Amino acid sequence: MIAILLKPISYIIYIKKLIFNFSGNKKYQRNSISCCFCMQVSFLDMAWINYLTYLHDLDQDGLLSRRAISMGNLSYLSDFFQANTRHCQLILKGHKSITPQLLDEFQDAEKGGPLFFQYVLSQATTCQSNSEYLDLYLAKSISPEMDLSNETIIDMLCPNCDQDMTNMVTEWFKSDLNYTNVMNGNCSSNTLDQDSPVLQWCTRCWEQKDDNCSNCFEEFKPELQKICIMQKNPPTNWQYIDIFMSNFLSGGSKTKDPTGTDFHSLMTNAEQVNGVNVMQLWQLLNRLFLIDEFHDYLPQENLTLDTSTKFGFDNIAEVTQKDILTQLQSPKIHGDYKSEYVLIPFCSFGSESLKKCHFFKRQIMFYKKDTVCYTFNVGEEFNGGLLDQSEGLHFIVNYRLPRTKSFKPVQVIIHSANEIPDKDNTPATSMVIDMGKVVNVGVEMSITNITTSFAEMKESKRQCYLNIGEDASYSRNKCRMEQSLDQAKTSCNCTPWFLPNMSVSICDDIGLKCFDDATMDYLKSNPLNEECPSECVTSQYSLTVEGHSDLQNYAAIYDIDSNYGKDWIEYISPNNPLKYSDPKLLSSTSLVHVNFLRKEATVTLKDARVTIADMIGTIGGTFGVFIGLSFVGILEFFIWIWNWIKEMWQQKRKR
Repeated sequence: MIAILLKPISYIIYIKKLIFNFSGNKKYQRNSISCCFCMQVSFLDMAWINYLTYLHDLDQDGLLSRRAISMGNLSYLSDFFQANTRHCQLILKGHKSITPQLLDEFQDAEKGGPLFFQYVLSQATTCQSNSEYLDLYLAKSISPEMDLSNETIIDMLCPNCDQDMTNMVTEWFKSDLNYTNVMNGNCSSNTLDQDSPVLQWCTRCWEQKDDNCSNCFEEFKPELQKICIMQKNPPTNWQYIDIFMSNFLSGGSKTKDPTGTDFHSLMTNAEQVNGVNVMQLWQLLNRLFLIDEFHDYLPQENLTLDTSTKFGFDNIAEVTQKDILTQLQSPKIHGDYKSEYVLIPFCSFGSESLKKCHFFKRQIMFYKKDTVCYTFNVGEEFNGGLLDQSEGLHFIVNYRLPRTKSFKPVQVIIHSANEIPDKDNTPATSMVIDMGKVVNVGVEMSITNITTSFAEMKESKRQCYLNIGEDASYSRNKCRMEQSLDQAKTSCNCTPWFLPNMSVSICDDIGLKCFDDATMDYLKSNPLNEECPSECVTSQYSLTVEGHSDLQNYAAIYDIDSNYGKDWIEYISPNNPLKYSDPKLLSSTSLVHVNFLRKEATVTLKDARVTIADMIGTIGGTFGVFIGLSFVGILEFFIWIWNWIKEMWQQKRKR
């Protein structure tokens, strides 16, 4: 019995807990403070952004984007005009007519806009503001290739315009007037007849200086402001396409265009550039994940994947194919928020001052249906152990993105640097970041570490994988994810288009269903598989959310302008170009702070101890269990015997 007992006690696992200070013992420093912070987003929610990123890259000269606005969608510019009115209001302030002094506020090429405005005023019979002239002028200015002789186009742009209006605008764009010469009374033209309305206006208003040329100036001034904006600060090519899509996806767009004709027309025009129907390709590659809402905007064709054509995809160079798939995968996590869609325009670590950054990187070997994940501190280059609570990770989440109403907020997950962001297995480490909020995320940490004697135990005894040294990056969850992906790739002979293809073809919708089922089946059927044992050294995290306060109110109470630097001041200022589609920008922005709640971590140390004292103590305790004796009990027994003998001896002497 003793021999049997001694074998298990030679492998006692000794566990103790201690409080470890991050700034103290460097032995644990790498494990304890190199946590990663992952943002998960649905790339289906970003579908429209994917399209626009692709279109913007394709449409270098802006032809497609400008055409999308000019062809019957000029009303989409209303928010842009409103957001950029202030500068032109100052220019026009105090002026009551088109004069040389007013025109001096414009560069030579810009003078055509105010002069056209005067030309319209000279033809007006009443002082009732009429935007039809302006719509035709703006449409032609935005898309110079537009044919104003096409009755279909005229009906689309200006259904109430008569022929005289159309002729007037057409005549203006036929002219070759030198605007500087016009101001000096020289109305010569090589393209206009002497009876041209434009030459008659020029002669009357600038050679004869008729004071009646600006009779309705004040009544038509709102139109002049729009002309001024388009001359002084026209939308960029990217802004045109963003304005179009933001309005198209808004609540009122489906009423105006319930079939999505305008958007389909835009994609068709894009197809003519490189021969690829990207919208159909994207729809096919993601059909497994599509929700009903997408079908309201997408074409209803019964799509099948012809491997010889793929909607023209196979007909273009491989590098172009790769670029298209990259653009369609997800929005950029970092970049220039003024000219592209960026989820995190600013961030900082160790300082509250927000700047452009490159902290977050996409998780490549990560699969969870339509989800992509961006992780902070993948390479463990950021050390937070010595930081104060105000000096952790700060970042901005930009929700001002073209989207449908079902847009989901991003989710964040805390995990180890060598781990994948699996919130299902670590529910205490995830949370949702809502729009327009200030979120303070407090992180607490516990570590499970091992001693040398524990590491030297046989794996069958310690029952965990020794993830130290060269295997320090091992994690059970990561191992299971990689195994599931390999098995799915082998079974289905394809990979989803948003994963590295690993030398196999891209899955169509049938292959994608196979891949999704295969990964899920593996994870469900192998919860404790021997291929991926539990790791010995682990780090665990828990989150404490200290409120989802409103960012607008927070900004009013606290001076976040000065606290977070000049880039942030510019971002929330009235001059931010993003405000043309979202005047209340803070309602579409979230400010997130992440830091450790305390600089200490609870460490659980696993040890294997076999000392003489351990063995004696254990053996003694074991015997005590079986015979119910202890050293004190034995001593009491001998004392009782002594007292009995002594008493018997005394009684014998008395006799």
